[in-house]
Amino acid sequence: MNVGGNGVMPAFVVERTQEILFLLIDLLRRGRLPYLSIWVDSPMATAATHLPQQFFSQ
Repeated sequence: MNVGGNGVMPAFVVERTQEILFLLIDLLRRGRLPYLSIWVDSPMATAATHLPQQFFSQ
């Protein structure tokens, strides 16, 4: 098995980006994926993903 490297996944729709993040984080929490860094290169998707934190972190 090859370990390491980068993966690039284009996600042009905000909802799709959030779904992919949810699935990746769920797999990480269950131990089904090794630790990995996740970078979202979309200002709109990042803003939409952080928006609920303003309301649920209080």
